[in-house]
Amino acid sequence: LSLEVPVVNTPPSIARVALDPEAPVAGDVLVASAESSYDPDGDPIIVELSWQLNGVDAGIGLLGEGALPADAVFDQPLFRGDQVLVRAVPFDLEAQGVAVTTTVVVENTPPEVTGVSFSPDPPQSGQDVEILATTTDVDGDVPSLTVRWRVNGGSTIVAPVLPSAAIQPGDVLTVDVRAFDGFD
Repeated sequence: LSLEVPVVNTPPSIARVALDPEAPVAGDVLVASAESSYDPDGDPIIVELSWQLNGVDAGIGLLGEGALPADAVFDQPLFRGDQVLVRAVPFDLEAQGVAVTTTVVVENTPPEVTGVSFSPDPPQSGQDVEILATTTDVDGDVPSLTVRWRVNGGSTIVAPVLPSAAIQPGDVLTVDVRAFDGFD
């Protein structure tokens, strides 16, 4: 007795789809990669990507043989709080494997103090000294400032304006200016 049994294709698999960076901020570009892809039959694997931005379909891409590096890139503008999901489905040209997904949430970017000057400049005895600071925040927030003064290395005065009574001719002023956007 002889029996012929056709050998069927076994679908490929991937353990997970990773996104880089894992903790994106506004302006980042996301790159997907398939981790631990495997085909029991030894067939080449193509991974079909589908992207969602805040629950709305936002594009497709590929990983694997014949795919271009740009096919794994999600380069739509990202803003704090956006949720990006990538769905990856392995395919060996005969069968699809089980889809895996990864989701990231775009985090806050802390504001930066980009410039500091005194008013008056230079500081004068008998006059209050104010800090004029410029800031940037890629998330569009308007940061508040914390100003810490030290006169001649003494105790810290936290105030936006250093009162004239706190300084004398020849004093050395040190100032630390920090921006806060309410998030970081």
